[in-house]
Order: sequence, then C-alpha cells, then structure tokens
Amino acid sequence: GGSCSDKGDISSSTTTSSTSATVYLVLGELTLYPVTEDAPVGYLAALMPTASYSNNLQAPVEYTIVVQDDNTRNRRANGAPLPFALDSSSGVLVVDGPLDAETTPIYTFDVLIQGTVSPFPSKLIEVEIAISGVLCEVPFFFSDTGSVPCFPTTECDVGYVEVTQPTLTSDRVCSNDPNVVEQKREG
Repeated sequence: GGSCSDKGDISSSTTTSSTSATVYLVLGELTLYPVTEDAPVGYLAALMPTASYSNNLQAPVEYTIVVQDDNTRNRRANGAPLPFALDSSSGVLVVDGPLDAETTPIYTFDVLIQGTVSPFPSKLIEVEIAISGVLCEVPFFFSDTGSVPCFPTTECDVGYVEVTQPTLTSDRVCSNDPNVVEQKREG
C-alpha cells in the first residue's frame, strides 16, 4: 500500500476585463498496486490521479517526478535514481529498476501534475510506494512416516534429549533412556 497527499495548488491567475479568475486542477484518486521486490521492469506500480481543469477546459496535463537537489527523499541512500518511470502524458508509473524491500521498503517522492495550456495550473502530490519482500523457500521437514510434517524447531518432549537432529527426510530423534540423557548432560 501507499498514500497520496495533496500538497496544494500552485495556481495561476489570469485577468479578463476587470475580474480576476483562478484556474486550478481538480484531481481524482491515486491508484496504487502491490509491488514486490521481484517485480520486473515495466510492472505497473501506480496510476496517478486524473486531472481536470476547474473551468472545465478540455486540455491534457503532464506528470513529472520531482527530484530536487534539496529533496533527498527522492533518491535512494546510495544516490541512485528512483527505480520507477512515469509516463508524462498518461500518469502510469512502472518499475524501472531493481527493488530490495530490506534496504528500501518504502519509496516516497513528489509528482508534479501540470496543465498544458495557459494559465498552466499545477498540483504537487506526494506518492508513497511500499515494496513487499519475497518469501524465501524454507526446507520443509517430513516425518519418517510420511504423514506428519515436522520442523527443525520442534523440541523434544520434557524428560527427553535430542539424539540426532532432523534432516529433510527424517524426524528429530529423541530419547528418554536414562543412560543417553545422562551422557548428553555430561557432554
């Protein structure tokens, strides 16, 4: 998941006769998609909000990721650019580089949505993309009987000691033989 916060209007004014009118952009919703660290280049991460003009003007807008020298959150710790690409006309955000949920679980950056006709109204929004890790496969231990799964963390019952550790095909071997118990305690 992620979030979008409207940072406000960067509006322009135009004067007609003796009246002043401010034209601004009206934004729809930001749509975020689940992104895992193994997402391939081109994977859809988000759709930027649609934008319309407050005066119902029918004209396109342009979308731009804002990366400023003083805005270090728009870059990863190692100085590399964001691993995302934004289509300037459609507002489609896709994965454009390697992701690693352990080193950077969340990417936060600004997107400028700019009108393409005078008075060129714009809005700056904050976009947050959360990256999910991929589960590594853990060996699964099976009981010798083949019917009961067992795990390497399963302990021997109270009063028993471990004689051999489990393997991928064998259970942990535990014993309550007094000689074995005493030998394990001394060893």
